[in-house]
Amino acid sequence: MLTIKKFTFSLLIIIFAFSVFKSAFAITETGVEITQLQEDSITKNSITLSGEYTFENWGLKYPYGLKFVYGEDPDNLNLETENILTEDITPPFTGVRTFTYTITGLTPNTSYFYNIKDTNTEVLGEYMPVTGSFITEALVIGGTVGDTKVNTGGKDISNVGIQIGNNATTINTGTNCVEEDNNEYCFLAPLPGFSDKIDASFGFGDYVNSLITLAIGIAIVLAILMIVIGGVQYMSTDAFSGKQEGRERITNALIGLVIALGAYTILNTISPNLVNFNVSVKTVSFEADPIDFSEPPVLNADNTYAVAVGQQELDGQIYKTGWAWPNDTPDIRSYLESQGIEVTATKGTDADCDYVGEKGCTSVKFDSSISGLVLDKIETLRAACNCTLVVTGGSEFWLHKTHGPGAKAIDFSVTSGLTEYITGSSSFPSSGSCKWYPLPASDFGGKGCALAEHAACGAAAHWHINFDRDPNKSCQSN
Repeated sequence: MLTIKKFTFSLLIIIFAFSVFKSAFAITETGVEITQLQEDSITKNSITLSGEYTFENWGLKYPYGLKFVYGEDPDNLNLETENILTEDITPPFTGVRTFTYTITGLTPNTSYFYNIKDTNTEVLGEYMPVTGSFITEALVIGGTVGDTKVNTGGKDISNVGIQIGNNATTINTGTNCVEEDNNEYCFLAPLPGFSDKIDASFGFGDYVNSLITLAIGIAIVLAILMIVIGGVQYMSTDAFSGKQEGRERITNALIGLVIALGAYTILNTISPNLVNFNVSVKTVSFEADPIDFSEPPVLNADNTYAVAVGQQELDGQIYKTGWAWPNDTPDIRSYLESQGIEVTATKGTDADCDYVGEKGCTSVKFDSSISGLVLDKIETLRAACNCTLVVTGGSEFWLHKTHGPGAKAIDFSVTSGLTEYITGSSSFPSSGSCKWYPLPASDFGGKGCALAEHAACGAAAHWHINFDRDPNKSCQSN
């Protein structure tokens, strides 16, 4: 009698172990395989679908159901049908079965995406992928069936109104993964708990979280295995020591299983963040006042600049600090000199600027849209004053805040003839505040101003002339 009780007890343990084992893996193996799925007809507001399916399971009774999920966004199939069919499968199961279903209530002239899912009642109706199924697009226009499917972005998406081939099981085998950009990576082989590819948003913490889930699954499998071994050991021997070892093996397996599941459950109940190892660094942003590149740069004792001198555009090309500056000698400078207008700079006879940021140079290289106009204005000034003109400042924007390749501004040396033409007196106004004077309207059409700059303005004495200023509006402002 005692032996029968022991046998019954051991048998119950083995049955319990297999039941737990089956339940543990029911979420990853559906057993349903779609072998054919096609569109029979498409109307203005419906799609009729039919297909074939087969079933493979663990050899146990298996309840399941099939339903369609669909929507206008392939990444968000937010609509669903009722169960197409629900059936308890009892092995052995052979052959294939068919189904037909019509999705109604669709909007005309709208593209829909649909997929077929398995509803496993043993895991509380959780949707699970079906082997051989895939997302399919159908434009509801009442048209005819079209071409075969195409692979788009890693998904098998059909052309408009398509009929799927008779061998749908070759689809979604893991070989259709497509890396759409450098931020995506397709796995060489399927990994449990992961999709077929990941992107840059997938971090190290996601791997750790998946490893924890995998570790718990392994712990369950090992615990079940040890329970089975302990049950067999307990049942197969009459020796007291053997039965004691069997009981201890079963007890230890149950304790380990409780510890593994209990620890995870308790931590997750207290706070899900305790079992979430996603390590992320918060983005820190700050605002800074923009640097004003209009001021002349500060020159250090070693002839280097303390701050960057910025950048400007010349003929569509951006020129930054340190970049080579276009040579003006072959065209503009040579022409000015032929008209008796000299271009000088403090660095010597070679006054042209070689690079952005160079000190002591003068450039008369202007944007092609205004270059001819600037030359005409200089020639007009030369003829009107009938005096010597010496250019000391041009388009070198990094040395003068009001100059640039797009500004019609030129600096001239102080000469009695130029001063008399502008002010009516041969004496340069070098005292008091720096003052603006309008250029004679008879020569410049009422446009253009000259500023007498000197020590009070923080500069050496010279005439700063802007040929584009309106004397009636801005000659009295800097």
